[in-house]
Amino acid sequence: MMQLPAVPAVPLPPCPAGLPHPDAARHPDGAPSDAAAATPGGLAAWQVRRVRRLVAERLSEPLSVMEMASAARLSRSAFFRGFGASFGCAPHAWLLEQRIERAKRMMRDGEEPLAQIALACGLADQAHLSRVFRRHAGETPSRWRRAAAACPAA
Repeated sequence: MMQLPAVPAVPLPPCPAGLPHPDAARHPDGAPSDAAAATPGGLAAWQVRRVRRLVAERLSEPLSVMEMASAARLSRSAFFRGFGASFGCAPHAWLLEQRIERAKRMMRDGEEPLAQIALACGLADQAHLSRVFRRHAGETPSRWRRAAAACPAA
């Protein structure tokens, strides 16, 4: 297999009106991390961080792919390509996976009703949570919750 040469560091794009870049503290010289360089065609490390931060902050709200693309300062199509290269799946699929992981943590660590968990995870209602959860986890949320309670983590 042919090795590609390392990609040189690219400075961060300037912010409007001369404002400091939001990620300048983490990237004082504008160089992407090794993880970003390891994914040709993928998102830069600062873009990955911004998308992850946006999703973590707004997981309980509706969040469009266009909003995620804006956070990464990319067009929708460029974001789709870069996201797929970096994460190995489509943005919406990854977002749903994040919602399901939060639902699992909430079910494992608390006693909230499933309807409340669904809303806290950005899903429309308990039925929506059940459909998405079953598709991703292979079982219903209530069955998963009972199994998790029967086998507490060490």
